[in-house]
Amino acid sequence: VLVPPAPLNASVVGQNEYPQWSPDGRFVAYVSYPVPRRAGAQQIVIRPVDAGESRVLNPEMNYVGPIRWTADSRALITDGQDAQNRNGLYRIVALTGSMTPLRRVDRAAGILPIQNKSDVSPDGRTIFLTIRQPNGTGGIAFALVAFDLASRTEREIRRFTNLTALTIAYPSPDGSQLVFA
Repeated sequence: VLVPPAPLNASVVGQNEYPQWSPDGRFVAYVSYPVPRRAGAQQIVIRPVDAGESRVLNPEMNYVGPIRWTADSRALITDGQDAQNRNGLYRIVALTGSMTPLRRVDRAAGILPIQNKSDVSPDGRTIFLTIRQPNGTGGIAFALVAFDLASRTEREIRRFTNLTALTIAYPSPDGSQLVFA
């Protein structure tokens, strides 16, 4: 660390979450909440590292979860809830804030993404998600899945009987392996 730490946004200290460096190293993005918090009031702030004005995005969402950059540093991926109360995985364009649903979540069927338990592959083609779903015998199972962002298809990698068995899966720099605990 070459410089002392400084707040990302001095006007809302303590209400900023999920900071993420862009893959090109030019920006830091984070989710900022008003005080007191209320649905739909969060913003995504994209701050240039060297100089310039921060860009504030106001996606039409009731809730924005942890954000992840796409490999090209042009968009962010988040789980959340849109303004029509539909839960899912969303892509938010970093320049405009426009959003596109990638994967809808069926709460009635019990299929839910798990917050803070996703990461994007180095090539930007896949996001690794942990989902909660019924196990067929009245219980709940957790599955680590690879979700292809282009085709919007998923492949189960491993199933777990409880969430404590899996924290988060991180891909290796070349994308050939996953490490998780």
